[in-house]
Amino acid sequence: MRITTSFKRAWLRRQARAAANASPPVSLLTQLNAQLDTRIDAVADGQAIISTSADGQTTQLAAPGGSTPGPVEMAGLAEEMIRRHENAVAALGGNPSDATILAKMLASLWPARESTNSFISLRHASAG
Repeated sequence: MRITTSFKRAWLRRQARAAANASPPVSLLTQLNAQLDTRIDAVADGQAIISTSADGQTTQLAAPGGSTPGPVEMAGLAEEMIRRHENAVAALGGNPSDATILAKMLASLWPARESTNSFISLRHASAG
């Protein structure tokens, strides 16, 4: 499942609000790391719980995937945002505020409009 740029931007904004509204407020990086930890823990066994029952003790597991981002994709998203946070802090220098870092991160998220194949590193074994 490919995660769209618009979803990434919305998710990042949501994490910034969660960090600011936490009691006490936490940094954006702390919030992103908490999300990463949660997502990694969710896929530690490679399956996602899709159904449970109380008295019947029924649990159904499924491999992540489908038409919505699964736990693995969300863990990848959290990791990507941490990397973007690190890049933004390095580019800004000094001790930037979370608002400045967020603006830099959002500015770095642009959808791919086109892609081309590159075979520049393709090697062919000679039959000789």
